[in-house]
Amino acid sequence: MGLAIRGAYQPRRGVSSAEPAAPSGRSKIRTERSPARMPAMNQKDYYAILGVPRDADKREIQKAFQKKARTLHPDINKAPDAEERFKEVSEAYAVLSDDQKRARYDAMRSGSPFAGQPAAGRTGRSRR
Repeated sequence: MGLAIRGAYQPRRGVSSAEPAAPSGRSKIRTERSPARMPAMNQKDYYAILGVPRDADKREIQKAFQKKARTLHPDINKAPDAEERFKEVSEAYAVLSDDQKRARYDAMRSGSPFAGQPAAGRTGRSRR
């Protein structure tokens, strides 16, 4: 009776198969969104948040971020909204400092959400 058959189901030791499994929070499906969700990327003006012009280069963006981050960091600034403003500045820097994200952001702000993405479809392979 103590032989294990390869491929056969065997319950874990110490757990009876008659006992129901402990409920886990992962099995529940979330049906509503949190009201504290951040707005979409195209609803914020990241250039204004960082205080840089639209044609700013990476160095200008980095300097503006560092300056704002120093003043808004929650460990330094004890204002109630400092943490939220710091997160906005960090989000703006994350988008504007990455060339691909910045191109997509600029395309969305201009009204053409697909302008910054490569064309989909043909991959150069032919079907036979």
